[in-house]
Formats: sequence, C-alpha cells, structure tokens
Amino acid sequence: MSDGTQDSSYAERLQKQGVWWKQILPFQLDLLTSYLPYLRPGGSVFVVCPQEVGYRSDPTHVSFTTDADISRICRAVGSTPVKADGFPFPRPVGKLFLYNEFCVPATKAA
Repeated sequence: MSDGTQDSSYAERLQKQGVWWKQILPFQLDLLTSYLPYLRPGGSVFVVCPQEVGYRSDPTHVSFTTDADISRICRAVGSTPVKADGFPFPRPVGKLFLYNEFCVPATKAA
C-alpha cells in the first residue's frame, strides 16, 4: 500500500482477520488487490454490491456488478468464492427492494 500502512500494526492485525469490501468493485480493484498481501492465507474476503434497484438509486454507482462478476473478480485476485447470496432477501427480491445486495464471501488461497 502506498500510504505507508504496510508497516503499521493495522497491517499486522489484518494478517489475522479478514477484509470486507462494500460497493467498490470493479472500479477500485487495485485497492482490493493492495490489501490482499496483508490478509493471512485462508483469511476471509467479503464483498457486497447493490442489486438492480439499489444500483439505479445512486448516481455514484458507475458499474453494475453481479454476484457472478464479484466471484470472477475474487478468483482473479487469488481468492476462492464460497457462496454468493442476496441479503437481506433472496436474489430475486433485488429487482424490487432498494436495499437488497449481492454478498460474496471468499477465502484467500493458502
């Protein structure tokens, strides 16, 4: 990371924890990639992106990203997606409910 946090206690703690990424993909993929070296092997990555209605509700959302897209991105950066799901309701509700989101947990390769 270019901000100097690679030597901080935060980076050391991250080795034992996980990373939760909300609504930043795919346009900040470099940021996600920069954190992964500090995540321990087998550590957790959790990515959340809005579904259809939530995506359309905010003009700052620049690219609609599905659970399949998130899973593909996780694999591209060396993490294995576990199971994609909708939250707080099952996937089809995302076409109607503003706050339904794609949720993809993944595990960093060992």
